[in-house]
Amino acid sequence: MINLKLQCIVYSVFLIILNVVQAEQPKSTFSVEELKNLASTIGAAEKRLHNIKVESEAWVETKADLSDPCEPWQRSPTYISSTAWFEGNGEGKARVDFHKEVLEWKNGAAPYFEKNYSASFDGQYGRYINNSTSHSGKVFHINKWRVLPDAPRQLRSRWYKKMIGINASLNFHFSSEEESFSSQLQYFAYPNRALRSLKDAGLDPNFAIKNTELEITFHELRGVECLNISMKGKGFRKSWWLDPNRGFALLKHESARNDKDGNEVLVNSIDVRKLDEAAKNIWWPVEVYFVSSPFGVGNPWERIVYRATNVVANDPNFSNSIFMVPIPEGYLEDKAEYKTVYMGNAVEQEKK
Repeated sequence: MINLKLQCIVYSVFLIILNVVQAEQPKSTFSVEELKNLASTIGAAEKRLHNIKVESEAWVETKADLSDPCEPWQRSPTYISSTAWFEGNGEGKARVDFHKEVLEWKNGAAPYFEKNYSASFDGQYGRYINNSTSHSGKVFHINKWRVLPDAPRQLRSRWYKKMIGINASLNFHFSSEEESFSSQLQYFAYPNRALRSLKDAGLDPNFAIKNTELEITFHELRGVECLNISMKGKGFRKSWWLDPNRGFALLKHESARNDKDGNEVLVNSIDVRKLDEAAKNIWWPVEVYFVSSPFGVGNPWERIVYRATNVVANDPNFSNSIFMVPIPEGYLEDKAEYKTVYMGNAVEQEKK
């Protein structure tokens, strides 16, 4: 099985033409050396984040027709309020206390159910502390804990990363914690590294580099001068808008594909509406819209509305012990075997 890092390499090595476009000027070659400098500059901005604590809430809204400006978004009961801690060095250390998580309960005893739990990963082991669940006006105190050989799924799921906001940060934007945005640019600046990795994995690199280009443009987005990086290939486009004056913070992202008629169709997008300077030159997304195309025929568009209410970055008193969520006194070890159940985009564990 190809690991996440190699999947990111496959994704990143789509390169055949590299150029930069200035507004109303002809295309000019963007040299590899300039790309190396850009990747280094963005990397230095990412490395300024050492640790972060975020208190936030998020909810899901739906809409049948994204192109209809008269149709309002309808808020669903799906909701998460949480306090999260992350280390910024790419090791994946994280903890999230889910104070309130409301998910749809398909074929359950109620349309929705609520949970209160904590999930953490200290770089070696994961912990899952299940406090309580409730539905139909009743609260059930679970009071159990589990130690896991890896991070709980809630810390790896792209859907949860949107609900806790980190998918809108370049430090945590990609699936693998080892892959920051600058490391993706490094694969373009040093394509031989990516080609060697693909060959080592037994993959043919030729399929990944055919008829694809990376374009870097400069233009305004909502009055902000942005660096736009777009990867375009046969049937797809991925674009990122970064703010160079605020630590190359992500302002917008789009992923699109072509339909059978060759028309571009949006797959998903990230729209950062507000940034907060949580520490010196550390800009964190505090108001974000995550839009996703319908999940299956007949389903609506989904928009996650994310709001951070308190952000503290680079706390000098931050301790890595936070990533080992404590086991409350009186809690019992949960020794049951579980299977993963996908509830829409969310994940849940059920006993086998």
